[in-house]
Amino acid sequence: VGTDQLFTYEQLGFQDIFSQFREVGTRRPDIILFIEKDSLSRTGIEIARRLGISWLVSGGISHLGSVEYFTSALRKVHQGPVLVIVYGDFDPGGRVAGLGFGRHLERYHTPCARPPHFLITPDLFTAEELELFARPLSAKNERVDEWVAQTGGIHGQPLGIHADWLPAERVQQALLKLLEQLPNDA
Repeated sequence: VGTDQLFTYEQLGFQDIFSQFREVGTRRPDIILFIEKDSLSRTGIEIARRLGISWLVSGGISHLGSVEYFTSALRKVHQGPVLVIVYGDFDPGGRVAGLGFGRHLERYHTPCARPPHFLITPDLFTAEELELFARPLSAKNERVDEWVAQTGGIHGQPLGIHADWLPAERVQQALLKLLEQLPNDA
């Protein structure tokens, strides 16, 4: 299913057990809010539904099976490229999950118009929140070093922050701001 792509889970007789973890948007099905973990699902789902965009809760990492059934449902209303917005922790794990989701969409012939956008960034937090909630990441870890090089970490340091610490209102404001900056065909 994964590497050789000879079959899909559906062709092998697997049942879709993921339907409660996803929804195709009513207004903009081509915009997908990838919700990294269960603790973010309530906020993420409410905002996505309010905006009419698609959403998928991953439970921590993108899974081929859930993406297969999601893309099947999506293709019923939208066949073109999609835009992925990752609502997850600002840390290496959140980045890996979001990038993995983008690769899984491509595997199921749902191209991404551009690389995933990562919604949660340090600039959304106050200085006090960063002081209180930023956490050190593993020292001397190649994955962490690469992540800091790509994202800048927090103030250039190998620090991450959980998306859970950002109030729902600011999550929605950040998402609306991001959507306003994107072209309509994004």
